[in-house]
Amino acid sequence: MKDYVCSREKLFEFIPQIDRALMWLRNNFFGDEYVSKCKSPIILSHLKPLEEHASSTYTYQIYLDVAAQIMHESKYTHIAPEEEDNYRVYHLPRYQFPDKKRKVVYNLDRVGVQKVDEDGIWDSEKHNQPLISCDCNLFQGKGIPCRHMFCVMKVEHLRKIFESIIFKR
Repeated sequence: MKDYVCSREKLFEFIPQIDRALMWLRNNFFGDEYVSKCKSPIILSHLKPLEEHASSTYTYQIYLDVAAQIMHESKYTHIAPEEEDNYRVYHLPRYQFPDKKRKVVYNLDRVGVQKVDEDGIWDSEKHNQPLISCDCNLFQGKGIPCRHMFCVMKVEHLRKIFESIIFKR
């Protein structure tokens, strides 16, 4: 928007520029939607169900970022998780760099007594979904699950990304 609007303009100059900026935003939005619906990505990773779910959930550009995180997930190993109250804490050292660890907290309390069915799907209610958080803060910053979260999803044998960690447009 700041590329289209100058602070020292008169109102009759301002209105057409705002219209042009909104037209540009709408065009980008619909362009992303079109590419997401018409372009099907090639699934290359070893976590095929998770990557397929990501391709159907995210826009194409965001999917490319998520797919890169899934590909980098294989660089991490996991140690047996620590059980604390209703949390499962994973420490994930990087392969060949055991001193570089990431901590992922898997909150089981939000799950209640539900289990994953044979399709790897939890209850569709967002507040009943488990919560995964990582100390790398990629999810908080970019809004996509990080490679460490995907490592925990692999260990937990999940086939779908939780609704609780999918940001909607």
